[in-house]
Amino acid sequence: MTVIRRINCAKFETIQDFYAVIAKKLSFPDWFGKNLDALYDLLGDVGRKTKLIIRDFDGFAEKIGEKGEALKGVLEDAAAENPSLEVVFK
Repeated sequence: MTVIRRINCAKFETIQDFYAVIAKKLSFPDWFGKNLDALYDLLGDVGRKTKLIIRDFDGFAEKIGEKGEALKGVLEDAAAENPSLEVVFK
């Protein structure tokens, strides 16, 4: 059974907003470092079949500039490396 988690980025202003929501949605530990390296590591540890649906990412990514491109790359790379994780951008 696949767990589905949805994140709507429409109201996010900073990458920290994204980190706070993804940490809650995926039940990251309190020690989550809230940076791209830590995000990649924890996404790699997702062991339960999980589909992460991310809405309105492009507008958010544009707001945060280069960090948006890097964030998308981390999400895509983690999904490519972890067969339990699927990331869908809508």
